[in-house]
Amino acid sequence: MDKVKTILFVEDDAVIMTAYRKPLELTGFTVVPAYDGIQAMRYLNQIKPDVIVLDLMLPALDGEEVLKLIYANPNLRHIPIVILSTNSVISLANEQTVQKVERHLLKGTCTFPILHAAIKEVLAEAEAANSYIPHTSPTSVPQILKSL
Repeated sequence: MDKVKTILFVEDDAVIMTAYRKPLELTGFTVVPAYDGIQAMRYLNQIKPDVIVLDLMLPALDGEEVLKLIYANPNLRHIPIVILSTNSVISLANEQTVQKVERHLLKGTCTFPILHAAIKEVLAEAEAANSYIPHTSPTSVPQILKSL
């Protein structure tokens, strides 16, 4: 049986978080919600998710800065990232930072099946490329979240 995969879902809009979190959990993922960039980085100091879904427009620390911090850290830079943001924000982002991201999805046209497929694809690509590094076991995620 495959290990349960953990998603760090970084999104400040509660409606969008709600729309995707439960369906992802129902398809077998553990979803760790982060509502701003600082909270996301705190979680990344505690857990190593299998994939990150990241909005670029965030309070406290925007998504582009989160990307820079992830790519600067050798322990994090191999985690696949799916950007889920608006077209205007993606097009304004620094291309050198955003070009490393595995998938770019637009909020206005994204549906759960599209996001789910993108997550599964980037996980499969990471495993096939041998860049997949086993991360925190799913049983320890709830314990870590309680301590934060």
